[in-house]
Amino acid sequence: AVALGVGGSYAAPATSPLRDPTSHPAYASPHHANAPKGGIRTVGLVSGGYVPESVRGTKSAALVAGWDWYATYAGFAGVDPSDSEAEAAGLPPPDSIDVWPALVGSSAATANTTTDTAGRTALVIGDTSALKYNGDGDTLVGGLLYVEPSNGHLYKLLVGAKSKADIILQDVTTSPLFPNRSFDSATLAPQLHGRVCGRHAMTGCMFDLTEDPIETRTISHELANHALFSTMLGMVQDAEATVFSPNRGSADDGAACAATEDHGGYWGPWLL
Repeated sequence: AVALGVGGSYAAPATSPLRDPTSHPAYASPHHANAPKGGIRTVGLVSGGYVPESVRGTKSAALVAGWDWYATYAGFAGVDPSDSEAEAAGLPPPDSIDVWPALVGSSAATANTTTDTAGRTALVIGDTSALKYNGDGDTLVGGLLYVEPSNGHLYKLLVGAKSKADIILQDVTTSPLFPNRSFDSATLAPQLHGRVCGRHAMTGCMFDLTEDPIETRTISHELANHALFSTMLGMVQDAEATVFSPNRGSADDGAACAATEDHGGYWGPWLL
């Protein structure tokens, strides 16, 4: 098989066929998008004759967002990924970059080795003001992934919403086989496990994903990491000033169920 594994793909939709049925051993449930790693990281795979021979059978540690493939495909086609009509209407430009050079740019890659070519240097993590998971709320910034230039490590900062007392949801590790009967348990349901992730180094939730890929230990309280915490928190605050949060209306469970029936039992779009 001709393939390039992408080990740092983030923000897969909850229904992605490439998601594991469990996020074990990472934190969070894989069935509800959330800030812990089990809710936003997924596998990635690139295959086909267009993949250069020098990187076939290798892995890449590049940071890639699901929506980066928009600009990447545009690059393949030789077209501009910008949307002038949308920008004229006041919409923000696409937050998408062409990741192909980052994925295949290392000529030194050989089979069964890891390609550390840099892709994105930062990726904003979203959140919502909704008090209940999958509920209605405003779009917020819930954290940041950041490649620190001095050591190349990937760091992650989580910031709980003020409307939820700085609490993030689903701070729990699911079992290797999940979902199971524990999902509906009052003590084991992932959505019931919260964690305070504040905006002070002593209450912050910052992880070195290169050294601690499953987020077992926050490092923001350590004196040596205070400067990095401040840097990443500043980037979060900058992103908060540009959040696009349109009025999406209210949830209508009846319309969703009716649409599912119309689609023969499958999820699909519908209009109210």
